[in-house]
Amino acid sequence: MTAILRQMTTAARADWLRIRRNIRQRQSRLRNHVNAHGPVHQAKERKLEALLKLHEAMTAAERASATAELEAAEVKLRSVRRVRRSARQRADRDRARHGRG
Repeated sequence: MTAILRQMTTAARADWLRIRRNIRQRQSRLRNHVNAHGPVHQAKERKLEALLKLHEAMTAAERASATAELEAAEVKLRSVRRVRRSARQRADRDRARHGRG
């Protein structure tokens, strides 16, 4: 991984490390990494891979393809987060209705 980081620009490296750190922080908060393979984590990993591919792109065609992939990954991540958030809210509402929690 350090070889990859050395080849990146400073901004790219900062983006890449920030995303990795966010993923790791989220995992560490989870008991035994329960959701390490959940939909949000997978979407974050996909976004990270797309970002890395964008920073490694040499030609304009590769950059265009990687940019499209990154945008799709960001849309997917927002979508998954929205679904998980509404599921949590629904569960909270149901618990409140039935006097649990």
